[in-house]
Amino acid sequence: MHRPASSARRLLVTLVQLGLVAGLVASGSAAFAVKGTDLKGAPTFTPGAVLGAFFWQDDAGLHARFSTDGKAERAFAGKLCAKGITRLDAVDLEETDKLEVGGAGKCVTFEFALEAGMDGYDFAVEGPLLRFEVTLDGKPINLNLVALGKDGKHPKQKRFVVELTK
Repeated sequence: MHRPASSARRLLVTLVQLGLVAGLVASGSAAFAVKGTDLKGAPTFTPGAVLGAFFWQDDAGLHARFSTDGKAERAFAGKLCAKGITRLDAVDLEETDKLEVGGAGKCVTFEFALEAGMDGYDFAVEGPLLRFEVTLDGKPINLNLVALGKDGKHPKQKRFVVELTK
């Protein structure tokens, strides 16, 4: 049976996505898959008054913000990977903060030192899957400090995968 090019392409994309998920599961990285609808809308937080990592999606794209409670300097670091990173814009970074695209254009890595306020980035990706890892002060972040979307849901594993919806 001959498939039109678009059908073959969709099949190939689906197989690649399934392979990515299977690889993440096999490596122990995808123990918690978050639905893209869980990322819709910004979580409620006051930058510089609440300690945490905040991720969301809205009409402007995808967003990641990291905030301290102003009590002490804190160090956030981590990685976000996708099929490809197509846009990366720094938000409120200081000269010593690090934000870059690596991994053959597939991962964003970051290191932010904050005493007060907020750092972050806005981004766009290829493909429907995102893999997140975040540390706070050199240790995996307490998952109660991670808020996803307007409902502020928390992932269940330190490495988590989000399947984006259109």
